[in-house]
This record gives sequence, C-alpha cells and structure tokens, in this order.
Amino acid sequence: MPLIVYPIIIMSLGEVPFRRLLKTTLLAMIFIIGIGIFNPLFDRKAMISIQGVTITAGWISFTSILVRGFLTIWAAQLLIATTGMVSIAVALKKLKVPNIFIMQLLFTYRYISLFIEEVGRSTRAYFFRSHEGKGIRIEHWGSFLGGILLRTLDRAERVYRAMSARGFTGQYTIGREVKVYNKDIIYFLLWSGYFIFVRYFNLAEILGSFI
Repeated sequence: MPLIVYPIIIMSLGEVPFRRLLKTTLLAMIFIIGIGIFNPLFDRKAMISIQGVTITAGWISFTSILVRGFLTIWAAQLLIATTGMVSIAVALKKLKVPNIFIMQLLFTYRYISLFIEEVGRSTRAYFFRSHEGKGIRIEHWGSFLGGILLRTLDRAERVYRAMSARGFTGQYTIGREVKVYNKDIIYFLLWSGYFIFVRYFNLAEILGSFI
C-alpha cells in the first residue's frame, strides 16, 4: 500500500482531476479482472479466518492483482497526462528503443479513438436495423465483428495512403530534442530510492515503531 503515495503526489502536483482518472482506470480494470477472476475457483487453500469467514489464497491473490493493476493503470495515465505521449516517445527514442515499438505506441494512442468510433457506429447501425434493443444476438457476432474488421482495415489503408502522400517512409521522425536537467535526475533518484526502500522494508511497521 505504500506505493499509492506515488500516484497521489503526482496527481496533486500535476493538478490532474481525480474523477477523470478514476473513470478511465475503472474501464481498464475490466481486463485486470479477467486476468485473475478464476483464482478464487482454482486456489482454495485456506489462508486466514476472520470471525468464522475463511479467506482462501485465491481471493488474496485476486485482490493483490486488482490492487496492483489499479495502481499500474493509474500511474500510467498520470504519466501520459503530465508528460504527453509525444514526450514519452522522444524519451523512448533517447533510450534506444526500436523505432517500430515507438510507432506502434504513437499510432495506437492516436487512432484508438477512431476504432472506438467505428465500433460505436456499427453498434448503432445494428440496433436501428434489429428493432430489438436487447444487445447483439450471438448468431450475429461473426458478421458484426467481421464488418468492423473490414471497415477498420479500409480506414487503416486510407490513413496509410495519406501518410505516404506526405512523405512517410516507415520511420517516425520526432524533431524534439530531450534535455536532462538536474531536477530530472533528483526526481528520478528520489522516487527510485523510495520504491527500493518500500520493496525491501516494511514502511508501515517502521512508522508504527515511532508511535
């Protein structure tokens, strides 16, 4: 739990609205839940009992996955909100990350909204034609997803042609230069030292010894 200090401080210093972060974080938590939802079913070894209620190892691991996933997504969104995706890409290029990964990251961030918009249009079109309003029937899922895939490929081809017409050759060139200041080094060392400390020492126990 000491790891929650990092996103709270960064959110306060960056003046990032909590409600907006919470909304997008909870949406992404659907995937985290899917990762660990079966842990309580397969790992039923009893670990602790609280007033007659037995808590198994599966529930503990599932809770741990949820907490760690929530903090990870929260911290990632704070990084994007306070730094910007282009600045992150510049830093990755400075760290000699292969250009193909940087391109994938930037394109995904830039065009994911188009994909969501395409899915929304397809869903509305299905509801208007079905006149049922009870969701997409299971026998229609194949054609529904196939239609989205074809329209997405067509949109991707149009985007690629537009980029090629503007001189794109497969290399995403970012003209911004990265400069490392003393405050950046201090920031990195302070947070790195804090994370290492809470990883190997029980901060709650240490603080409790002074009370």
